[in-house]
Amino acid sequence: MTSSSITVIMSQLAYSLPMIMVAIVGLVMIAVHSGRLTPRARLWAMLGFGITLAVALLAPVAQGVLLGQLTSGTGGRDPSITMVMSVLGFAWAALRACGMACLLFAVFAQRPA
Repeated sequence: MTSSSITVIMSQLAYSLPMIMVAIVGLVMIAVHSGRLTPRARLWAMLGFGITLAVALLAPVAQGVLLGQLTSGTGGRDPSITMVMSVLGFAWAALRACGMACLLFAVFAQRPA
């Protein structure tokens, strides 16, 4: 891993820091107030914050490592790099949306119709 890859990873982790902090606080709040939540709501909330935390930590690392591997021989001029990063960006966005959907399910879990 090159120093430019590490720089990319650190800058993207800094960009993800607010989501990382919210996810950690959310998981701690669920643990502290677990008796007040229904089991289904707790499960969905933990899944939502867990997915959010995992994506916020893994996406910058995966993209930084992959970008370092893809640009090492081409000097960053290969058009396939743009396609790979676009697909990865869409995948991370879809996973973030899954995390938000889990949080939405937690809000409405076991509520009367």
